Parts: sequence; structure tokens; C-alpha cells
Amino acid sequence: TGVVERLVDPLIHLVRNAVYHGIESPADRLAKGKTAAGTVYLHAAHRGNSIIVEVEDDGAGLDYDRIRAKAVTLGLVRADQAARLSEVETLKFIFAPGFSTAEKIGEQAGRGVGLDAVNQVIERMGGHIDVESVQGVGTKFTLVLPLTLLIATALLVRTGEERYAIPLPGIREITMPTVTTLQQTGDRTVLQLAEEAIEVHALRHLLHRQRGEVNPALPVVIVRTAAGPAGLAVDELLGRQEIVIKTLGALKPLEDSAFGGATVDPEGRVILVIDPARLLARRPGMAPAVEPSSPAANPVAGRSDTGTDPEEQGQAGILLIDDSLSIRKFVGRMLESAGYQVETAVDGEDGLRKASAANYRLIITDLEMPKFNGFEVVQALRSRPQTRQTPVVVMTTRAGDKHRQMTLQMGANAHIPKPVDEQTLINEVRRWVGQAPAIRH
Repeated sequence: TGVVERLVDPLIHLVRNAVYHGIESPADRLAKGKTAAGTVYLHAAHRGNSIIVEVEDDGAGLDYDRIRAKAVTLGLVRADQAARLSEVETLKFIFAPGFSTAEKIGEQAGRGVGLDAVNQVIERMGGHIDVESVQGVGTKFTLVLPLTLLIATALLVRTGEERYAIPLPGIREITMPTVTTLQQTGDRTVLQLAEEAIEVHALRHLLHRQRGEVNPALPVVIVRTAAGPAGLAVDELLGRQEIVIKTLGALKPLEDSAFGGATVDPEGRVILVIDPARLLARRPGMAPAVEPSSPAANPVAGRSDTGTDPEEQGQAGILLIDDSLSIRKFVGRMLESAGYQVETAVDGEDGLRKASAANYRLIITDLEMPKFNGFEVVQALRSRPQTRQTPVVVMTTRAGDKHRQMTLQMGANAHIPKPVDEQTLINEVRRWVGQAPAIRH
């Protein structure tokens, strides 16, 4: 898309700078206790109303004193003022035209050369750049772009008189059910596909939070959700179309809606973009698995102060989600030694599946995982009534204040840095679920 094409040059520049001017020589890295080979991380995600792209290296970091000195040399600031500048204020200079602290400036440029051009591209796209750097530890550039720039291919559908868009990445397949494949089981409608049974809902019923039977003559769009596939019966399929998704902003009526944005079709009509995860979380008749006054709905009330075993309360123990086998064993052993019952999940998808099958007293999740990362896991947990009140602790190597704030804003209750300190972990667990019954006196 046009967005990707406009990001190519800025990303190439940031990665090239990280490789040529951020990463130290093998000898220097070994002397600092680092691995001989450096690492550059490139990560992109959709968070809230923004697209986040991160370029991070574990190199030498920016030299704030050299930046201040160069700013004085270029006449950007007086020497007495430069000495009083904070690190955040100092970082602003690296986006000045032609600014560099590198001794040699060649094709690869010094750390900072060309950053003015990078910044201009991002600002023209309506975004901004954040920079974090710790000397001897590394540097991270975070590009924050508004969701209005999200271009996606979507399936347009009609239900009643209204048209809606469903982004294609969230669609698994489209099918026409038959009387034999679509079955009514109690108050649920189930579509039988090979050996798989998928619950189907009429889209118009979901949007209006109504109950009702599904017309077997309607086409069914099978969408992907954190809890697994689900079917949406629509009145008509209108075809695929590339759309620009606009954010809904702060429109109060749509705050708790099933829509992730809106687009405008070639005829000028506004079409709301459906977020399947939010749509299914609003199913009619859905309520928390327990009453709000019960232990599972209240993290503090859920503590085992009475010594009642969690299984007797209808809850499992602690769910640990991490794609690292060694972490699962290491942290799992810590928790079990403290008397807690622990179940593990090998990635975000596995964790969400297990969280939908049992009521855990606490969920601990890593951030960087395949299939669903930690941010997506927290979002999915908070969008589902069953886990909306379950305490969630994020455990990650990304220990900076920015990541801590981001995880808390996403709905996590706490943030623990890796490598994990056993006492810190146990204290945090006790804070949310209380003392383990197995070690009570």
C-alpha cells in the first residue's frame, strides 16, 4: 500500500544507522559483557488508535554529551543552556537538518544524519517519532502513525439496509450453509464443517444485541477471533474492496461498539468497519462467568484469605503464557515452590484458548510471542466478560517506563521485568491472589 511505500526509506535509514553506528564492534561488546553479535529488532503492531513501528538495537546508545556539544557547535543552543538540558530535551537536536555526532559521514550516515528527513516523512503522515536511549544498552525509535492511515482489503456485506466492512485478514472463509450443515442446538446455531463445529450468529442480531434464529439461506462469513472461529450470517455479500480505515475518534455512542473504524465507499456512503473480536464480545445474553460480587470478578475479593482451595471456588490456579520452554519451567517452578497451582501455555493463542476454557485466578503473560503477542493477549482478555476482571501480569525483557505504561494502559494489572526476581514475582502474585493455600499455617 501507499503507507508501506512511504515507510520504506525511513525504516531502511533507521535500520542502517542501527547496524553501522549503533552496534559496537565484537571486541567492544564482549568487553561490556554483551554477546559478540548485536541485534536489531523491527516490530510493528496495531495498538489502540495507532500503528506502532519500532526499530530497536542493543548497541552503544546515544551519547548525550556529544549531542549537546554538537548542538553548541552548530549554534542550536548556548553552552550554558546545553549543560542544563535533560536527556529528553537533548534528543530533539538529532532531528535537526545535517545533525550528526559521527566522526565519519558516508553512505551509511552517522547516527542522526538524515533523521530530519525521516521525521518529515512521519510528520507528513500525521505521526510522530519517540526516541529512547540508554548509553551502553541500546536505542529505540518508535514511529507512531494514526489509524487513519490503515489501508486494508475488506469484504463488504449487507445486513438489512446497512452495509458494513469486515477486514479480509480477519476472515477465514465464506460458505453457503445447507439445511443439513446448519443445526440448531438449544439456543445455539452450529455450522458443521468436516469435523469442525462453528457457532453461527446473524450479524443483525449481534449488532442490535438481539436473540433470534439464523436463516439457513443466508451466506456465512467465518471470522477469526481469539477464542476461535465464529460464523456471521449476512443478507448479502457485496465483494472485496480496498479501503482506508478512519478512526472513530471520541464518539461516545461508539465507545463500546463492535466497530474498529469507518470508511467511505466510492458513492460517498459511510461504512462502519466491524471488529470481529469486539462484535462477538457483545453477544446477546452474554454475562461474566461469575457475578460481580464473586471472587473471580473482584481481584481483591478473589484472594484465598479463608484458605479455600481455588478448585473449590470453581477456579483454576495461575496460567503462565510464554513461548520459552526454559522460562515456563523456571518461573513455573518458582510459583509451584511457593504453593501455587500453575498451568502453562506455549504461545498467545494457546493461552487465550485455555483462558476461555477455565477461570484462572491470575494470568501471567510474556509480550513477544508468536501468533498472538502479549498486547493482543491482554486486549483479548479484557474484551471478554469471562476474563475482564481477571488479574493479568505482564512479564517481559522490555522493562522501560514506556512499555510499562503501555501494558498498564492496555489493561494489564502489573509489569514485571525479566530476568525474573523470585521474591518480586511471588510478592506480585500474593498481591492479586493472596497467600498460596499450600503454605498457609
